[in-house]
Formats: sequence, structure tokens, C-alpha cells
Amino acid sequence: MSQDDVGVDASTPATSHEADNGQGEKMVQFWNSFWSDESGQGLTEYALIIGLVSVALVLLLTAMSNQLGRVFNAIVTELSNAGPTQQAVGGTATP
Repeated sequence: MSQDDVGVDASTPATSHEADNGQGEKMVQFWNSFWSDESGQGLTEYALIIGLVSVALVLLLTAMSNQLGRVFNAIVTELSNAGPTQQAVGGTATP
């Protein structure tokens, strides 16, 4: 039996992979244009920088939380222990 007897045309490709009708070339052109496009590069770099700085700040504040707490507690203590203040415009001190 030959291919003509079965009804298969020898000029048609056997698989859809072989019959891409230039789709492979279009995909390569698309990929090359996508790869060389730098329109969003600046925004991406700024986003990465902001992300890295944010992570560094969180790590720094976490590591220094005890020291910062002591500083703020000392400030609160000093302010609460401060003596009576004089009013800004010629007033007297309040007990």
C-alpha cells in the first residue's frame, strides 16, 4: 500500500510541529525584541533599591530595638521629672 492509497498527501507535514508557518521565526523575533527592550529597566532598579533599603532598615531597627527603647525611656523619664516651667509670657511658675 502506498501513501496515495491511504489518502495521505505526501506534501503535507506529518506533525503540527513541522507546520509552524513561520511561527518559530516570529517567536524568535519577539524574544529578541523583548530581550533588548529596556523601557522598564529604571523602574525595576528603583524598586529593587527601595526593597533592599527597606529590608536593611527593618534589620537595623530590629537589632537596635533595645537600645532605642532605653533612649526613649530615658527621655520620657527626664521630661516627667522636670521641674515646674515658667509660662512663656511673663507668667509665674506653676506648682
